[in-house]
Amino acid sequence: MKVRRIALVCVVLVVLLAVAVPALGYNGLYTYYFTGVSSSQTSGSFSVYFEMPEKSVGSVTSSNSAVVAFWGDTFLGMTHFNILPYYAISDTYSGTVDYEVEVPCGEQVKFELYFFMSGLMDTAYATVDCGAKPDAVIRPAGCGALDGEPGAVVGQVVAETIALWAPKADAVTHSPAIVLKPGQTLWVYGVDSTGMFQKVSLGCTYLWVPVGSMGPNPDKVWNNAGLPGQEVK
Repeated sequence: MKVRRIALVCVVLVVLLAVAVPALGYNGLYTYYFTGVSSSQTSGSFSVYFEMPEKSVGSVTSSNSAVVAFWGDTFLGMTHFNILPYYAISDTYSGTVDYEVEVPCGEQVKFELYFFMSGLMDTAYATVDCGAKPDAVIRPAGCGALDGEPGAVVGQVVAETIALWAPKADAVTHSPAIVLKPGQTLWVYGVDSTGMFQKVSLGCTYLWVPVGSMGPNPDKVWNNAGLPGQEVK
């Protein structure tokens, strides 16, 4: 009899816990969850589904929602949107999140879905798809039509040097001289036909530096990616 009573208490506790802690994607009234997520290196895409019981129709109008993206502990970006048109029982939405930093290929991005009435509603993960990043042209940020070459990466200056206007030792920049300092980061596109100079960009200007002036960038985005060795002009 005592064992039976203990078992009954355990069952009741389990039921109460199940009621008190709704499953992710359901808050006891609204159902709201991801139906799909994907990620390139610079942005994420998502689709969501929202549903509420018929008796609640009209109680929520243009509810604010948000999807937040993270790479590990790094905040990538967030987008706001409105779900559930007036008098709708269910609704779907698809959108994108633009990242503040570029995520390396193969890394995992976490997406969190928030509803203003309930907080966190769902979590989903996507692996960065390298093929989703266009490889035709790399453009330095904010440079408009300034084109680069395929395969460019961001490198780090390892030795102080004066930048060159052309791939030759006497093409030193002057009035003023452009001095590159260790730790400074630049886009690196490749080497000249002699293999002695690397093409880089500073702001929206193409420059050249002696090979050996640049090294891999150890930050989380580039993670010591090797510098391109293809010939460029």
